[in-house]
Amino acid sequence: MNTKEISLAVNKTERSVQRWVKKANDKSSSINDKSSSSTSTSPADYNLEETILIIEQGLGKNAADMFRINAGNNIPVTLESVEDNSRLDRIEMMLEKLIMFNSEQVVHQKQIPFVPEIDNRTQIVKIARDHSERTAMPYSSVWNMIYTEMNYTFHKNFRLLAENRNMKPLDYIENKGMIDEMLVVTKRVCE
Repeated sequence: MNTKEISLAVNKTERSVQRWVKKANDKSSSINDKSSSSTSTSPADYNLEETILIIEQGLGKNAADMFRINAGNNIPVTLESVEDNSRLDRIEMMLEKLIMFNSEQVVHQKQIPFVPEIDNRTQIVKIARDHSERTAMPYSSVWNMIYTEMNYTFHKNFRLLAENRNMKPLDYIENKGMIDEMLVVTKRVCE
C-alpha cells in the first residue's frame, strides 16, 4: 500500500500518513529504504507488516492490531461491498464494526477512578468541625447547638432518648433513620 491508500484505509490525510512514515523510518530499515527512494510519480509500496507499523506510529498499537485483524480476515471496510451477502451477513458485519468502534472508544477514554460519596453522618461531623474551627467555638458547643436545634425541630429530646438506650445521640438519630434530617438541621445551624 502507498501513503494515499493507507490514508484512505484509516480515514486520515495523506500528509498525516507521510508524517507517520517519517516516524517509522527509525524503526524499520525497509520502510526507510522505500520512503527515501520514492518519488511523487513512483510512490513507495509498503507490504502488510510495514503498513501496520506505519499505522501504529500514527494511531497506536490497538488501531494497528485492528487493521492487522481486518487484513488477515479480509473483512470489507464498507457495507456496500457486502451487498451480495444475505441480510444476516450484513447485520453481523454492522455488529462487528460497532463492537470494534466501541472497543476503540473505550481505549481512548481516560479511566476515572471510583471515588465514593461522603455519607451524611461524615458530612455532619465535618460541618460541625469546620464551624468550630471557623468561629473558634468549642467543638462540644457546636454539637450542643445542633442537638438543641434538633430537639426544637422534631419536638424530641434526642440526648435523653439516646441516653436511655445507652447510645450516643448521633448513633440514635442514625438508627432512627433521621440522619438526612439532621444533615439539613446541621447545615442550617452551622452554615
